[in-house]
Amino acid sequence: MWKLKLKELTNLKTQGFVASQVGVSQAVVSCWLSGRHKPSLRKAPKLAEILGITLNELVKDLAKE
Repeated sequence: MWKLKLKELTNLKTQGFVASQVGVSQAVVSCWLSGRHKPSLRKAPKLAEILGITLNELVKDLAKE
């Protein structure tokens, strides 16, 4: 679910915008979208906030992958 929301968000905003909001590089957001890497737990709270989901939902989704 989090990847779908991230894809939706990056359709509205740039990966660079998302990256700046979370505090990572655009390359990191690209890696999240491609599935090469998962967000770190340090970045998860801000990412969840930006995606409009709870931290609990994000962590559960990350654990399923």
